[in-house]
Amino acid sequence: MGNEAKSMSIIDWSKDRGTFPSKIAALIQEKKSFKVLNVVSGHQSIAVELVEHAIEAAGLTCRVRTENRGWLAAGLAVVAPVVGATAAAAIAGHNLSIKDPDYEVVKEMVGSDIAVIYMK
Repeated sequence: MGNEAKSMSIIDWSKDRGTFPSKIAALIQEKKSFKVLNVVSGHQSIAVELVEHAIEAAGLTCRVRTENRGWLAAGLAVVAPVVGATAAAAIAGHNLSIKDPDYEVVKEMVGSDIAVIYMK
């Protein structure tokens, strides 16, 4: 998530849960990047779904991906070449399915934070 994270607005899932939909809608309307922190374990998919629906409701497109997923596929290719190649092909297909999205929603692989990056 690199240097982009420095300029991102922050939403705290645990503190802002009641106002989460309106906060993300406002940020998306302004075409801002933001990060959702402190997502309760097991609720990452719920938060991602809310973000994805808000982006689509604004008439924009998004691609959802998992941070460092490509490295995982590369590691799998070393240990189990067929599985690694299949994973790499699936990742490439997913990335091509949404060409030039307005937003990229990046889930942490280990943690549960989410970065929502305006791409245009």
